[in-house]
Amino acid sequence: MFPRKFSFASRVVLELRYWLTIARYPTRKLGPPIFVVGAPHSGTSITTVLLSEHSALYTIPGETRMFTSGNPQFQARLFDKLTFCAGRTRWLEKTPEHLMALSAVFRLHPRAQVLIVLRDGRDVAASLFARTGDLDAGINAWLEANRQSESYIGDPRVLRVKYEDLVTEPENTLKSICLFLGLAFEVRMLEYYKKPRRYYANVIHKPPSVTGQDHGTYRNWQINQPIFDGRGRWKKMSDEQKIRTKELAAPELKKYGYGVNEEW
Repeated sequence: MFPRKFSFASRVVLELRYWLTIARYPTRKLGPPIFVVGAPHSGTSITTVLLSEHSALYTIPGETRMFTSGNPQFQARLFDKLTFCAGRTRWLEKTPEHLMALSAVFRLHPRAQVLIVLRDGRDVAASLFARTGDLDAGINAWLEANRQSESYIGDPRVLRVKYEDLVTEPENTLKSICLFLGLAFEVRMLEYYKKPRRYYANVIHKPPSVTGQDHGTYRNWQINQPIFDGRGRWKKMSDEQKIRTKELAAPELKKYGYGVNEEW
């Protein structure tokens, strides 16, 4: 968890920097935080790294899980100070599972804005299966994420973003996201991969697998690559896996415009 990397000495230094920055820029104000959430393997990481290049945003590395296993008030204050000292106006945090804790998010940050990333459930299931070997768990994680998000559809603080739109029309999709966030679109966001990031590991190279201890390294390698089209992973499923996916998720897939053709 990101804030635990700060030793007592580091927090003292940050506190000093914070008050010196306030003295230098007494009128600087922070806007509401931004949270990126969704089913696991739905595209929350690529959404986050694209936005991380925006000049107004301070992106929190990794996943804090501040609303599920952290201290959200303490961490929010820390993120405010980091953002203020960095000369940014808002911070952005990505923990997919915070989708299950949006009521807590809005209690602490009533003006927060949330991006819910939606991806074809078949691709989510295929991606999670490659990592865990459990197809049903992947499908059910996608279904549960959709159920959790339903009550927030129509909430002006929430925007649903389709992964497929992001990878096929990144500029237009980012413009829509920026409009929702009240930010000007910046072309530099499309060149995010030119700046090395170590959000999930200290190295940037593709490991031999996506499982176990290699998973963090693989994720960090991914976010340092140009956008690649990850649609259609489900096509490599066995016939049995496709049948099982239909059994569990066919109505929900059709609801969101996926798998409409029964022949898949």
